[in-house]
Amino acid sequence: MASAIKDIEIEALIDKEYEQAVKRFGNNHSRHESYAVLKEEIEEAKEELENIEEMLESIWANTKSNAVESNVADQFHFIKQKALKLAIESIQVAAVARKGQMFERGEFCDNRRNIRNV
Repeated sequence: MASAIKDIEIEALIDKEYEQAVKRFGNNHSRHESYAVLKEEIEEAKEELENIEEMLESIWANTKSNAVESNVADQFHFIKQKALKLAIESIQVAAVARKGQMFERGEFCDNRRNIRNV
């Protein structure tokens, strides 16, 4: 399915998340920190995807059994909500990956969008 969303729009959301992360937590201080934060965000994204996959299996079970009284509409709504959370988590993954990239390059944000080399 072709997306109506442009990469530049997603990049703007990643920039916003990155700036917020730097404002709240500062720049990364080590590769270990970059790894740990990235791993945590990836695990959170995986959890949302697993929730979606579990609900999809439930929809399929209801479909195969021709369940009439099932709450399939609610299940689709659940997937939509989890997909939204997955999108947010994915943006956070990209933002913290950027923080790691900046650390590795010796570039840091001073909380005012200014990038400086150390």
